[in-house]
Amino acid sequence: MVAIRLRRGDGVLMYSYSHTRIWSGIRNRMLMALSVLWVAACGGELPPEAESESPRPVAPTAVSTRPQGVGSTNKVLILASTVTSGVNSVEAVAARSLGYTVDVVSDAAWSAKSSADFAGYRAIILGDATCSSSRTLIAAAENTRGVWGPVVDGNVVIMGTDPVFHGKDQVTKNAVRFAAAQEGKTGAYINLSCYYHDTKPGTPVTVLEPFGAFTVAGVGCYDDAHIVATHEALSGLSDALLSSWVCSVHEAFDSYPAANFTPLVIARDPVYGARLPGSKDFADGSRGVPYILARGAIPVRCGDGVVQYPEECDTGERNGVPGTACSSVCRLHWCGDGTVDPGEQCDTGAANGSGACSASCRSVAVSRAPVAKCKDLTLTAGGSVCSATGSIDDGSYDPDGDLVGCSQTSVDFGAGVTTVTLRCKDLTGLESSCTATVTVVDTTAPSIFCPENVLAECVEGGASVDPGVASGTDNCGAVTYSSSPGAGSFPVGSTPVTHTGRDASGNVATCTSRVTVADTQAPEVAVVGYASVRLECGKPYVETGAAAFDSCYGDLSHAVTVSGSVNIRVPGTYTLTYTAKDAAGNVGTAYRTVIVVPGASGLCEDRHGGWILTGSMALPRMLHTATKLDDGRVLVAGGFNTTSELYNPETKTWSATGNTLGAHRGHTATKLEDGRVLIAGGGVCPITSATAELYVPALGKWKPAGILNTQRYHHTAVLLPDGKVLVAGGRAGEFDGDTLASAELYDPATNTWSYTGSLNTARAFHTMTLLPNGKVLVTGGNDAADGLISSAELYDPATGKWTTIAAMGTGRASHTATLLPNGKVLVAGGSGLDVALSASAELYDPATNTWSATGSMLSPRRFHTATLLPDGRVLVAGGYHQFTGIQTASDLYNPATGTWSKTAAMNVDRYKHTATLLDNGTVLAVGGVSNHDQASAEYYDLDEL
Repeated sequence: MVAIRLRRGDGVLMYSYSHTRIWSGIRNRMLMALSVLWVAACGGELPPEAESESPRPVAPTAVSTRPQGVGSTNKVLILASTVTSGVNSVEAVAARSLGYTVDVVSDAAWSAKSSADFAGYRAIILGDATCSSSRTLIAAAENTRGVWGPVVDGNVVIMGTDPVFHGKDQVTKNAVRFAAAQEGKTGAYINLSCYYHDTKPGTPVTVLEPFGAFTVAGVGCYDDAHIVATHEALSGLSDALLSSWVCSVHEAFDSYPAANFTPLVIARDPVYGARLPGSKDFADGSRGVPYILARGAIPVRCGDGVVQYPEECDTGERNGVPGTACSSVCRLHWCGDGTVDPGEQCDTGAANGSGACSASCRSVAVSRAPVAKCKDLTLTAGGSVCSATGSIDDGSYDPDGDLVGCSQTSVDFGAGVTTVTLRCKDLTGLESSCTATVTVVDTTAPSIFCPENVLAECVEGGASVDPGVASGTDNCGAVTYSSSPGAGSFPVGSTPVTHTGRDASGNVATCTSRVTVADTQAPEVAVVGYASVRLECGKPYVETGAAAFDSCYGDLSHAVTVSGSVNIRVPGTYTLTYTAKDAAGNVGTAYRTVIVVPGASGLCEDRHGGWILTGSMALPRMLHTATKLDDGRVLVAGGFNTTSELYNPETKTWSATGNTLGAHRGHTATKLEDGRVLIAGGGVCPITSATAELYVPALGKWKPAGILNTQRYHHTAVLLPDGKVLVAGGRAGEFDGDTLASAELYDPATNTWSYTGSLNTARAFHTMTLLPNGKVLVTGGNDAADGLISSAELYDPATGKWTTIAAMGTGRASHTATLLPNGKVLVAGGSGLDVALSASAELYDPATNTWSATGSMLSPRRFHTATLLPDGRVLVAGGYHQFTGIQTASDLYNPATGTWSKTAAMNVDRYKHTATLLDNGTVLAVGGVSNHDQASAEYYDLDEL
């Protein structure tokens, strides 16, 4: 049935229809149903349509350029004389149901509108005046066709019949929908009603002249309609719906711009008899006269690139391209090809509609109103007057070039938002206007003057201070001033106070004053116990310490340091000095005298060497490390705090040095070949995430070392002959976690860690000893279940691998391993609850890879220390066993006899401590878990009586 299809986006739909003037007969009949123009797919019967359905956009193929800066809105314009019941007319109701705002205007209001006014409408409607034959009803439209016609660049539907008279409201609704389908353009619905019902063939239609030359003929009520085209906006249209209206066709088109318009519906020739006047042949084989036309429609097969009847050309996708020969309906000599063809007044191709030539190739001579263009402004208020000047004109112009000028309601603006109107006028008196908002912002900060700085004395950690409030002025009004921190408690030191001035626009000015809280009072130090102590020669001296209180920092007892020592073997008066320094550097001091007197025998016992107390550390420590530096001093670090201290064997005093970056315990400390000390594991820096640190003696400071690949606690470390450091085993957590078998190498040259071969047995609390042949011996340790391990392994730096060797005679953990001068390794203690095993010792011989028993210590112990003395003997000191508790006992091992002998006991019981051989041959014992003093230190001297 369908012979022609409409291309989406094309411009004009025309409807013409003739009606026999049997007025009384028609008006007395029941109105018959007319087909409906549906916006959906083609073919079939009409489906029900929801009133809220939105129109589908259809883009025109006609090329046009609208007046610069003007686009259509969501409004529809209706000429009141062409409809019945004004705002309640069928046309107005249809437009509102489609979501459009409707303006129904009189002839005078219509005639007063400019081209720009018409271009602002989505559709222009000349409706059906209920089959009126009086063309005076459209006189206003005819007389102004040169004004509104050139701006119609959207869809156009023209009907030569009277759907309102016949009650075919859906036809009207779909005509409005089609005309208004294109956003930003202006379409038209023009109904010829019955104006040309009795006219002779070839009668010109004046109102259509903006689109070309059209002639019609009154046809005397044809009633057999046939669809010869379709379009996606005409779904549901059928022959049956358009036929049998008694008088379905009033006017038929006998000429029209065929290159730009395509018939949609024809009055079909009779099946028998002569053809109707003006009858044409159509692609589907039908014959008849067109009474519905459309600009931009595409006949069936047009666009396939093959020229076939009745086409004049077919360039496929190039059809309808401005400046080319073939139109969108496969016709030559069309409006837009750039050539003025017969019937055209002009043709500028792609420029049609932009100047004197309209989109329908009609010459335009219309005085157009100026275009007022506004822009919103944001201005900055002046520094002293809090106002600004500016223009909202954003390039206003007149399309005819006769702009007189533009003026705005104000050019001076105070702070805030002002609505401004711009009015433009041309030489013909036409005007237009627009509005914009001008926002004047205050960006100037207020002035600000800070109060004086404040100095206060520290009391209980700070001082209560009011820092004062700033003052100043602002160009635009009041200012709010605030201080941060405000009045309240300030800590010791210099605290910056930021004073802020903020005006009503949020502009901020700041200045800074300072509140300084100073501590000028030294702490008060008092000894705990007696200030003078009488001690029998040879009896241990137990340090009771001292308490310190500072008016600013409170209790500083933890910061008390002790200097001086007591030789319990030599009678005399010894002075101990207790010092506390607060954070401000103020120092308080107290003293204790210890008087050592002979015993009942009047003599002091010769203990064949002994332990002598030396100055105490500033803080208690355990699971720390002690490392002898190249200059002979001893560096103590870690042990549940971040402080580090240096012991000077010559002066027998302690001094503070740089703090570590993180708190370490259960870590290792290894002196590198260049004198620096590497701490590995046992903690992490909360800021840098460093798990290893380097102490630089020349600077007295710590810096981050490369981060371990695996964090570990209770592991071991040795310095290899090539200068690298080997760490092995341990646990991933301080108190639990996986027991590790992995091992890593630290390279001081690159400050990086790299994995090496893993232990064959995961272990923690083991020992690791560098042998004379460069290999490394690992013995014992705890497994993941805290079981004792008896196995031993050798690491070969040349291969980076571990080899399991002969096992020890018993499992051991937290024991000691000492390399003897003969190359053998002495392993002692650490065998759990069994007293005999925990006192036992054995020797590893690298030459034979065998273990052999040797003499047992005099006491069972673990977490003790073992130190090789200059004379080749081994000093074991302190330690712990469940049956003995924390020990003071010390034993000497003689490698020549393989036996142990008792030596002087330490003054303080301790385990998890350190013991360091000093350059003068003495052994320094430091800290550890103790029932008495965990900050104490003492040294063992074989020559001291």
